[in-house]
Amino acid sequence: MKRFSLVLATLVLAITITGCSDTKVSEQIQPQESKTFQGNIVVDQSGAISDVNVVDNFLASVSQGEVANLQIKKFTEEGDPIFQTLYYDKNVIKLTIDDSLDKMRAGNKGPDTKTGEYVRLVKEEDGKNIVYNLIDKTGNPSRILVSSN
Repeated sequence: MKRFSLVLATLVLAITITGCSDTKVSEQIQPQESKTFQGNIVVDQSGAISDVNVVDNFLASVSQGEVANLQIKKFTEEGDPIFQTLYYDKNVIKLTIDDSLDKMRAGNKGPDTKTGEYVRLVKEEDGKNIVYNLIDKTGNPSRILVSSN
């Protein structure tokens, strides 16, 4: 009888321990990589920039007239990635914005990608932030990135 009680107690203990343990595996959302981009990538999560030096290197290449590319991954509040790809060649910066993975854009009937051409990239510091603006042919700025100093 003692043997039966020992086996029963062990079984109850094993079930209790197994039932109380957290077996849920937490999933981390991994942003999907842009389909074909090969080059420097900067991640912008709500203003926290992964590596501003990558943007500065792109800016330096552009100012020297060298072919350069850069991809900025921004994330929506829901965590969906939006890719901004800049490609510089022959005095033109081509910007492509791909929001095809943004689940909240489902109601938007427009295209998944938008493009534009710009003549330069400007870096401005205001004490609190570093702001990167693309300047179009008419001189109008388009803010693409803001990083805290």
